[in-house]
Amino acid sequence: MFYHNQYSCPQPNPICHSPDYTKLPYDVNFCFPIRALENDTVVITPLIPTVHAKIVFELILEYPCVMRYMSIHSFPSLSAFEAHCESARANPETCLFIILKQGTQDKILGIISFCRASPALSTIEIGSVIVFPPYQGTHVSTHAIGLMMQYALDLPSSGGLGVRRLQWQCYTINIASIKVAQRMGFREEAIIRWHRPQAIGKESCAPFRADDSLGVPGRHSAYLSVCWDDWEQGVRDRVAALLSRG
Repeated sequence: MFYHNQYSCPQPNPICHSPDYTKLPYDVNFCFPIRALENDTVVITPLIPTVHAKIVFELILEYPCVMRYMSIHSFPSLSAFEAHCESARANPETCLFIILKQGTQDKILGIISFCRASPALSTIEIGSVIVFPPYQGTHVSTHAIGLMMQYALDLPSSGGLGVRRLQWQCYTINIASIKVAQRMGFREEAIIRWHRPQAIGKESCAPFRADDSLGVPGRHSAYLSVCWDDWEQGVRDRVAALLSRG
């Protein structure tokens, strides 16, 4: 035999499970420039664990339903949530944000993120959108998503990043997420079947084989996007109109 295979599974990057968040300013470590985004309704600012982690963790404990369509389960402890925040921070493609009520410093309405960001590909994804139940149906998601869209797709000369593509993905069974994205102007592009494994105990989009090598639930993903030409050909105005309704 004239060949062999010496592949070994790469080890994950070590993540500090007790990160030192006392060092300020907090380094968000994101591959695009970041600033606070706001309008008359909400403020979107990076999640800083020393300031926000305990409040967010307690809200997730109070409203576990918000984790239903996330790929992971809820967090067993504050330190586990802090480790999750550090894992996200260590990845320059991701930045976690909190959604604050305008005019407050600690009234957290939800969380949202930029993820799978690539300056080389000129693309960003909006992900991890959670609005806590007391604020659902109050246009918080519209304002938060709209501000993120404006920042991502507006040209730098208008205060944005000017990416070519802003994408959105979710469970195909998460109909509410698909409808929110479409309402904001995202267009459905594809269904990616068996796109990602899910944590044990999560809903599976379909039964998987008994001898499946992963042995965990799987997710079919809906992919939607707004690209720069969509933005300039009407989606920008659509978002501005939605935000103007209060």
